[in-house]
Amino acid sequence: MGATVKYYNLTGGLNTVQGIGTINQSNKRTESPDMKNVEYYKLGGIKSMSGNTQYGNTLPAQISLGFEYIYGNNKYMVVTTVDGCVYIYNKITNEYDKIFQFETPTSRHSICTFNNGIVVSNGIDDLLFYQYGRHNLLAGAVTISTENNSVTGTGTEFTTELSVGDYIEINSVKYKVIKITSDTELRIEPTPTEAVSDSNYYLADISELNAVYKNSDDPNISKPVRGLALQSYQGRIFVGGNDGILYYSEVGLIHGWDLKYGAGAIPAFYDDNSDFTAFGIWDKYLIICKRERSYILDGTDADTTNWTVSPYSDFTCDSQQSWLVANNSFLVYTRTGGGIYPLLQRTIYNANYQGNDLSVKIRDSFEYINTAKFDYIFPVYAPKKKYIMFYIPMLMGIGSNYCYIFDIQSKTWLLRVVPQEVTIAFRFNNEIYIGTKEGKILKEFSSLTFDGQPIEWYWKSPWFSFGEGSNYLSTREFRVNIAEENTNRFHVRNRRDGKDGFNTRLVTNDLDSFIGLVWDVDNEENSLTDTTWDNDSWVTTSHIVKRFPLPKQYFQTTQIEFYGNAVDEGMSIYGFEIDGIQLEEVPWN
Repeated sequence: MGATVKYYNLTGGLNTVQGIGTINQSNKRTESPDMKNVEYYKLGGIKSMSGNTQYGNTLPAQISLGFEYIYGNNKYMVVTTVDGCVYIYNKITNEYDKIFQFETPTSRHSICTFNNGIVVSNGIDDLLFYQYGRHNLLAGAVTISTENNSVTGTGTEFTTELSVGDYIEINSVKYKVIKITSDTELRIEPTPTEAVSDSNYYLADISELNAVYKNSDDPNISKPVRGLALQSYQGRIFVGGNDGILYYSEVGLIHGWDLKYGAGAIPAFYDDNSDFTAFGIWDKYLIICKRERSYILDGTDADTTNWTVSPYSDFTCDSQQSWLVANNSFLVYTRTGGGIYPLLQRTIYNANYQGNDLSVKIRDSFEYINTAKFDYIFPVYAPKKKYIMFYIPMLMGIGSNYCYIFDIQSKTWLLRVVPQEVTIAFRFNNEIYIGTKEGKILKEFSSLTFDGQPIEWYWKSPWFSFGEGSNYLSTREFRVNIAEENTNRFHVRNRRDGKDGFNTRLVTNDLDSFIGLVWDVDNEENSLTDTTWDNDSWVTTSHIVKRFPLPKQYFQTTQIEFYGNAVDEGMSIYGFEIDGIQLEEVPWN
């Protein structure tokens, strides 16, 4: 009888860099040269990943952004679409309620939190502010008619309580304030369809920010503030302008963009005239990502004259949604580095240390990134699984449906591929969600299917030579250790000598559990006695061992694959063994 080799730690992860002759010559922590939709199971095992399910109704346009808005003790899912609509998820109706529509449809949007609300940008139109449930009763009473868009007030304080761009609510109808003449007169749009006399009125939940950088003392200074690089920092709204200027608002004011009262603008940095791509927060710094490099703004002092912008790294990211803070790191995929790096990382001595490439073992995969869509790389953190997930647009994929996952616990890589055309990925209430071209929001890791479609999954072993070089070998038996508590139905494939063709065998766990011999225990003496052979003394394990020969087991190298691609197929295994390995004599050529 030949040797038996056991593989019971399959948590080595994906390794696309090493070749046949170098990967896994030992069985201590088995890596895979190719795997998809498979993750780790308990100590050393692997299992097929769960799929996704639709969350809420289908929206009429492609999803451009998803965002978790936290207000008080509550969390709200905010979603935007390429036709310019902004929605909030309604838990009662299980549908998305439209709260605003930008004038210009755009493919991208950005959101940041500010003043108990959120600021939304489409990069072209005025910024939007939204605060859930804002319905503030204002002073005095108002009268409107259907003949014009004028509002007259009695005891009102329009100039102090309102700004151009605010929305007011009169008799449950929202109107936008377009001009304030005095404390008792303003103009609105649209023109009312119903006359109202001496009515209460309220500040509504939305405001267009009227974000125009200006100086009250100099009428020649007036620039609309527009851009997709957006962040809240030091009580101000920061916008990376489309004109190459970094703008920031007055402290705490959504309508405050006046240089005279503390707003500001920082012109182009150094010799870098490239576009702003993202603003991030790390430690005490605002991280400024431009197309070609990244910078750090240190704004810890309230006096803006003491702020400094310093060049930081040639590494950067390509959109407001392309950076992530997780595992004590500020992470990006960088075009310059060709991999996934901690752009900033916290160490004992330094909070802005640039770390080493996390993606060394999968760098070959990035040769197939769609380079025209670097700004569609979406990193997101799954806290329950301790996964750092990068949804990446690949040439062989649709949208950003390839997700490379860094498992923090094992420090290895997994690959998830969903069949939907992914246009955004985001976290909400500690779960991962994706948005699609079809207007769907899907909750990840939540189903036995991909929104009704089968999950194709597989895990391929390395090419085993068992240390015998180019000698011919044979095996007697293959054993796979299946978890009994889960339903298993999958295929075992085996290949030989680097060939694409394979043999296959269907494996299920519908047979009796494997039973093992135990020693009888003398309770009085508390000691082991003779071996017993009656049926009551056999213990049923929590796993099943399937044993069978693999066809055509005469090889120089061999590979094992676990595979499934049907609604009723799944896998949870602890490991496998190859038994009876022996050297075969062959004639000289």
